[in-house]
Amino acid sequence: MRSLHISAISIAAAALLQAAPALAQDTPLWSDTGEVTEESWTDADGHRFVDIQLVLQEGNRYAVAASSGQIDTMLTIFAPHSETVLAANDDGPDGTDSLVYFTASETGPYRLRVASYDAEQTGSYELSISSVAPPAPPEPFTGRSETVTWTVHEGVLANDAGEDSVAEFLIHLEAGQDVSIRGESEAFDVVLSLLDADDRFGDPVASDDDGAGGTNALLTFTAAESGDYVIRLGTYEGSGAGPYTISVRK
Repeated sequence: MRSLHISAISIAAAALLQAAPALAQDTPLWSDTGEVTEESWTDADGHRFVDIQLVLQEGNRYAVAASSGQIDTMLTIFAPHSETVLAANDDGPDGTDSLVYFTASETGPYRLRVASYDAEQTGSYELSISSVAPPAPPEPFTGRSETVTWTVHEGVLANDAGEDSVAEFLIHLEAGQDVSIRGESEAFDVVLSLLDADDRFGDPVASDDDGAGGTNALLTFTAAESGDYVIRLGTYEGSGAGPYTISVRK
């Protein structure tokens, strides 16, 4: 019987990855080559895969890339000691190679899975990870007063660098205050999230996909305590770009 083999990087490489806060933007940290073979494990959908385990540092933002001239790569990032998928990509900005960006929410061993999209394909690949600058802090939410209660902001979501594009805005809520947030676009399927500003890369306190009808989003939230919150507008499965309107009523 085959046993599942997870490659682990050396202690020296792990130390380098954990030292990323001192590194510049888009700094290469680690790379290695591997091979998906007929003996590789397969997932529930029949994709052959190889798992690699890397120790990453809490709060660091990483770009992980898988490239191959022989297979159509699929890349998946799992949370430490978990089957929870943090990020996944099939075809990044360049053909059949894969690219994901994500921020480590805790220090620990993250599992990176390189798979072949075609169940019959086997071949070699290169996997690399780089330190990238964190996203810009959210800007204070401002806009025109469309009615007595709604404040409206119009913008354009761009996705031209292979990274899931989002727009983020900072709002302040008092304890017990209600807020309604609406995201609309004719260009993409809108996803809205509201996050505690002190836990910007954690789980949202509220989120919605199609609550405003069609592919538009609407969420409501009552603040349990006073504080700052981040409104995040993105696209369903990180796909799409174009003009959007975001409206806030509180």
